[in-house]
Amino acid sequence: MKKMKKIILIILSFLLFTVNSFALVSDRVSFEEGELRSDLEKDFFVDLDKGELSKYTLYDAFLIASGITKFSNFIYYQGKLAKIRERALREVKKTDDPYIAAKNLLFWLHDNIFKKYRADATLANDILDNGEFNCLSGSILYTLLAKDLGLKVVGVVVKDHAFCMLVDSRGDKDIETTIRYGFDPGTKEIEQLKEFTRYVYVPKKEYTLRRTVNTYQLIGALYSNLVNILSNTEKEEIDYDAEIPKYKKGYYFDQESAVFKTDIEACLNNLALKYIGNGDYDNAYRYIRQAKVFNPKNEDFKNLEKKYFSERGIDEAKKGNFEKGIGYLKIVLEIYPSDEKLLNNLAFCYISWGNLYFEKQDFENALIIFLQGLKDTPKDEALLHNIKASYYNLAVKEYKKGNYARAIKYSDEALKLFPDDKSFIEIKQASQGLY
Repeated sequence: MKKMKKIILIILSFLLFTVNSFALVSDRVSFEEGELRSDLEKDFFVDLDKGELSKYTLYDAFLIASGITKFSNFIYYQGKLAKIRERALREVKKTDDPYIAAKNLLFWLHDNIFKKYRADATLANDILDNGEFNCLSGSILYTLLAKDLGLKVVGVVVKDHAFCMLVDSRGDKDIETTIRYGFDPGTKEIEQLKEFTRYVYVPKKEYTLRRTVNTYQLIGALYSNLVNILSNTEKEEIDYDAEIPKYKKGYYFDQESAVFKTDIEACLNNLALKYIGNGDYDNAYRYIRQAKVFNPKNEDFKNLEKKYFSERGIDEAKKGNFEKGIGYLKIVLEIYPSDEKLLNNLAFCYISWGNLYFEKQDFENALIIFLQGLKDTPKDEALLHNIKASYYNLAVKEYKKGNYARAIKYSDEALKLFPDDKSFIEIKQASQGLY
């Protein structure tokens, strides 16, 4: 019993801890063994844990978020990115007008770096190896270079798309990085060719839901569902074990993203349910703990915790480990003392246990168990019925053996729970007449 109370206190202290404010990202989302691919990636996310990088640059973040986590590969691509940065700082036409500077950078990228649009060319190495890009990878590189050129540029994420926006006191301007003339869509551009001048017009699109993001958040989008949408890949069955590390990593970049919050919660919930269904309770509770730390207010996670303890308790009872099963249910009832389903399951454990003795006509031990169950679930009708049956059989048994005092004793005890019950009154009166 002392050991059980200690377990309860440990669980309760854990739950109290979850309501504290969080200073580090890892206080809410931590990585498990194997979720980070290399020592480089581990070191990077330790650095990012504080909310911003100190040992690494945002260019490094673009590489690591692109899955370049082997040190030798990282150094190789790091050098490639550095050369692009050096060229941009040297070759992009200088001007004091942010509008013109932003436009010049876009021209330079399309003339020198971006070679071919490909819907699923989301990663840094797509650009660095083949010059292939999409809206997300193009916007990330544009934003990184724009910052080094002294421009204030943010990312914009909309449904199925990402682009940039120049922030300027004269008026903010959208930048569609997938198009050479994507600066300020909706305006005509004049292009002077060798033999003639032409006008280029990129239509302006209106987006109902725009989310403005910083560079960290834009890079974090590499991990999100946006990647799957942009690459037009659909999975018939989600591998939550494989998906959850991606969402965790994205969350380190962008804690405000509803996508990451929703996906992390979905993964944790489904993984816990999967392991409960498989009877792998240790792994199930591992994910439940993560879920409750991530969002202690989520009612689904509270229900998940109830389900875990409830099913584990019932499972132990079905195996004949009644005390262990009751222990699990009493732990969770310390947290949710009024939950009707938990109370019913606890009563089920006591009834199943007591019935083993009842069927052997060991009514005394059956009664002890049923009465203990009634203390823990005082309103359970099935337990009351079994208690009455146990008292009746004990009283009749003692009466038939001529032990009238004991028959009266059992009748009196029963009448405290079932006043005016005719069966016990009759046994008592008959016993008193012969006593």
